[in-house]
Amino acid sequence: MLDEVDYLDFTTSINVMLVDDSKVIRRAYRGIFADVPDLIIGAEAADGLEALSHQRSQVFDVIILDIEMPKMNGMQTLPRLLAFDNDIKILMSSTLTTKNATIAMSAMQTGAADYISKPSTSEHGISKFEFGDQIISKVLTIGRERKANYSLQILKKLRSAEYMQQVVENQRRLRMHHEVKQKLANKIVAVKKPTPLDSKQQDQTQNKEVAARTPPATETPPPAPERQKAFDPNAPAYVKRLQSQQSSANISKLVRKTQLEALETHSKKKTDISDFVADKAPVSVSVTPSYVPGGLININVPNKEQDTQALEAWRTAIGRIESTIVAKQKQVLELEKRIVKPGALRPRIITVCGSTGAPTFLGGLLSRLHKAGFTVLVTQHMPPLFTEILVKELIRRFSIDAVEVAEQMPLTDKRVYVAQGNTHLTVSGSRTKPMLIPSQAPPVNFTRPSVEPMLSSAIDVFGGEVLHIVLSGCGEDGKKGAQLLRQCGGTVIAQEHASAVAWGMPEAALEAGAVSALLHPKEMVEWIQKQFEFVTPTSGTH
Repeated sequence: MLDEVDYLDFTTSINVMLVDDSKVIRRAYRGIFADVPDLIIGAEAADGLEALSHQRSQVFDVIILDIEMPKMNGMQTLPRLLAFDNDIKILMSSTLTTKNATIAMSAMQTGAADYISKPSTSEHGISKFEFGDQIISKVLTIGRERKANYSLQILKKLRSAEYMQQVVENQRRLRMHHEVKQKLANKIVAVKKPTPLDSKQQDQTQNKEVAARTPPATETPPPAPERQKAFDPNAPAYVKRLQSQQSSANISKLVRKTQLEALETHSKKKTDISDFVADKAPVSVSVTPSYVPGGLININVPNKEQDTQALEAWRTAIGRIESTIVAKQKQVLELEKRIVKPGALRPRIITVCGSTGAPTFLGGLLSRLHKAGFTVLVTQHMPPLFTEILVKELIRRFSIDAVEVAEQMPLTDKRVYVAQGNTHLTVSGSRTKPMLIPSQAPPVNFTRPSVEPMLSSAIDVFGGEVLHIVLSGCGEDGKKGAQLLRQCGGTVIAQEHASAVAWGMPEAALEAGAVSALLHPKEMVEWIQKQFEFVTPTSGTH
């Protein structure tokens, strides 16, 4: 059972669980997050089993999950965490090795939001400073998205007829319980309370007491006493025992009868919401959300009746959460007003970019684009080794003709080219003989590979005959390039807010006034084919 949730605080603070068998790493996380506003470390775990135990006692927004741990490792823990809460944001973490990179890629395809490599002195490792900046950025971005989604779920739950019916049913049971207790107390008093005796009855009682104390002339047992209609405090001990047994039996029957009467009475009463609110009776319901398998929210009802303001708390909770949701929805609606018409030029190549959350959709999208015959350039924010594994997965799982651009090569038709980790992907040459050149130029927007060099160089060669796809991701990388492409007559489409793990990159392109459609990745290829009236690309390089 969870403690009472302060919804105002709930909608702002990001609750993080650290899962790593290394105390040193967990201490490093605590140091990194110590001065970050709106971020708290709610729990720490040394293995997957401990993490699962913590998840059943708190609502977490982000879990940083190590891959290699004793008892239950990261890949064994991941599906169990998601089964309990399918909207939780899980950030995989490990030292950067080929083995761990392969596991992390599988984790992201399974449902992990992203991956970050631990600080290392190896060739492909990142420094402590880079690690700190990256993890703060990722946790804040995916944590805020989680907050928005979770608040919306709570709002729907609190507003649901099912929840209100639960409130009503709880109140009905509470009233019934009070009536049963009151009737039972009254009946017990009536059964056990001594009744006053008149003078004649007192004389008879005294005579019987004298006779009881006088030894009988024979050894025969005394006759059974008459059933007394009232409890006599002066009766002999064995008489009191008989009366007590009889009273207990009567009380048991009375309790059962009273319960049945109360149930029958309340079953005939109205239990609709208007009747309930009009009565203004105290509501013994605590609005305390917790996650159950599937990510649904359960409202726990405590076994106490002190909470006389729960209905008002319920209304207040709705108001607080609704104001947060409405503000976010208004922001999205305002951005959607900036959607522009598609460019007039048909695309000859397609560029795709993504970061946090994109790997979940990337394989399926590239498979559909490849089957449609498009030539595709991809910049996915990934460290070295990951892009190599990504390409192998595209070839093995999706039968895509894919290649990692690790050296200069010609751009040919109907292939998928992926930027190498820690290397920009650029286009050069002419429209008829384009070339792909990897670049070690400085990071752009704090990242390498960056979307900006890919887009700007593609526009230099192909002009507006480029269609750019923005998938889920943190930050604003690619915003300037999307704006430039729009000015050149090209087209930009982006992943919708509902399906994106992190909506930073799509939102940035939308703010730039460059986006022509917000779509789920499954809908994008069909939209392109319908919009530009072709199933396979035109002749030439595309």
